[in-house]
Amino acid sequence: MANGWKVIGDLYHQGVIQGQFDTNEKEAWVPAWYTRGADRCRRTATWFFQIDNLEPFTLGDRLMMEHYLRQGFHKWGVVEINDTPRLTIYKRVAKSTKDPAREPIAGLPIYHLSDYAAAFDQMAQPQFPLTYPVIDPVIGHPLHVNFNHQIWLQGYDIAYPKPLHPGDVIHLKLYWQAQKPIDESYKVFNQSYFGDGKMIAQQDGYPGCENNETWRWDPSETIEDTYDLHVKADAPDGLYPLYSGLYLEQNFERLPIVDANGKSNETQVHVTDIRVGKE
Repeated sequence: MANGWKVIGDLYHQGVIQGQFDTNEKEAWVPAWYTRGADRCRRTATWFFQIDNLEPFTLGDRLMMEHYLRQGFHKWGVVEINDTPRLTIYKRVAKSTKDPAREPIAGLPIYHLSDYAAAFDQMAQPQFPLTYPVIDPVIGHPLHVNFNHQIWLQGYDIAYPKPLHPGDVIHLKLYWQAQKPIDESYKVFNQSYFGDGKMIAQQDGYPGCENNETWRWDPSETIEDTYDLHVKADAPDGLYPLYSGLYLEQNFERLPIVDANGKSNETQVHVTDIRVGKE
């Protein structure tokens, strides 16, 4: 690959690079193939892979990327092809006032494509199952919730340690489907609390790890949307409902849920219950 993705793939295979990533590569299948299905999630990425010769790349794209990289990323390494830098590797280390886009590359580790291409080719198999694009994904817990005749919540998958303790992480995947083209950009909320009590886990975000806003959705396309909810350190033992829904960030107006008769009574879905501590 002329952009150096084979180096990234082999570094993942060796365990040198681990965890979620993001990239300015717009095609979904390219990083999915070369990282062998590593999670791409802008919201919680540890790594950012900047393709230096990517086209087309507008001024708006570049400004957005540079703003994102200021959220605690620093240059970590450079991939060279024929002694020419083609890909810059950033790693999230801590929040900083520095501008990582202006950090020098001199002195960084250099990864030459020629040193990694053969190992990647030997490791990679053409039958590797990509998770994107997905046709009719298997949904562990089907639902069919109608958000104002605009969006279906088709179901969810959930995983977490049992028993669940403060500090643990709840991995939630929601499956959405647009009923028609959507003009607005809705944000997703996920909250676990009981009655008027304390919130014990929460995560909001735009769908697709901030990369697939609702206005981008094609009707009938299933959208996989993942969240990691960290159980708060002072969460008491107990059984807590987990709620999800959609809202507009500019005014916090929630998208209502309608029943078969078109009547709206709720603005959040009781997805499931989670238990903190032993029964």
